[in-house]
Amino acid sequence: MELLDRFSDEALWQGFVTEKDRQVLAVLYDRYLALVYGVCLKYMGDKEEAKDATMEVFEKLYETSPSQKIEKFRSWLFVVAKNHCLMKLRSKKGIQEKNVQLFMESTEVVHPLDEEETDLTPQLQQCLEQLKTEQKGCVEMFYFSKKTYEEIALKKSIDVKQVKSHIQNGKRNLKLCIESKK
Repeated sequence: MELLDRFSDEALWQGFVTEKDRQVLAVLYDRYLALVYGVCLKYMGDKEEAKDATMEVFEKLYETSPSQKIEKFRSWLFVVAKNHCLMKLRSKKGIQEKNVQLFMESTEVVHPLDEEETDLTPQLQQCLEQLKTEQKGCVEMFYFSKKTYEEIALKKSIDVKQVKSHIQNGKRNLKLCIESKK
């Protein structure tokens, strides 16, 4: 192991790619654990998620080591870690967006306000109160009173396009508010 410490990162990586020697990767792991963890912590924002992401980066290196020659290992590893975190965040964000969208649009799912044990109830109530008056009124009438665009437009004496706009903007603002409270 001490013999391996004398080699450059790039030489160690090339050796690992050709031999798949875990000891070689272990040296690179020791050298760059703090860097990868720091990158992951910066992007993930949570220590536990950053630890998981760090381990995933090194597992990924072992499983899918590219055969191209790497000029600057440190820079390359930084980009690999950053891209890994961004993909995790996109995936996580996609799941959150789908959940919020399902919550906002689904008629089959029991509405969160109908379930007292749900985590969204206090958040949703708080976020609804923060909406502009027009948005709040249209969102409440559309989702909670099950009114159509036309019915809301008649009741509020506004154009159907304005109703759609208030609902769309209200949904976006609710989504942003709920996500900021997680």
